[in-house]
Amino acid sequence: MENFIVDYFISLVQIDSESKSEKALAHKLAGDLEKMGAEVWYDNANDQTGGDCGNLFARFSGAIDKPALLLCAHMDTVVPGKNVKPVIAD
Repeated sequence: MENFIVDYFISLVQIDSESKSEKALAHKLAGDLEKMGAEVWYDNANDQTGGDCGNLFARFSGAIDKPALLLCAHMDTVVPGKNVKPVIAD
């Protein structure tokens, strides 16, 4: 499991995703979330920001009588966020 998480993270950080150019990362995440059974959609925030992609939303339905859980995160990276070549040391 640990290697899967590291490998997945490494694959994500190698996707160019500077601010207003995170469509490729959003599509990768959307595809992965759909494979896990989520309903996925985007809003049109990019119309206001000038970006190439709106906010990504995903919802997993469930029948457990427990409080909902919300995860909110950025998909964009700061400059320089292109051609990232991560290195794992120690």
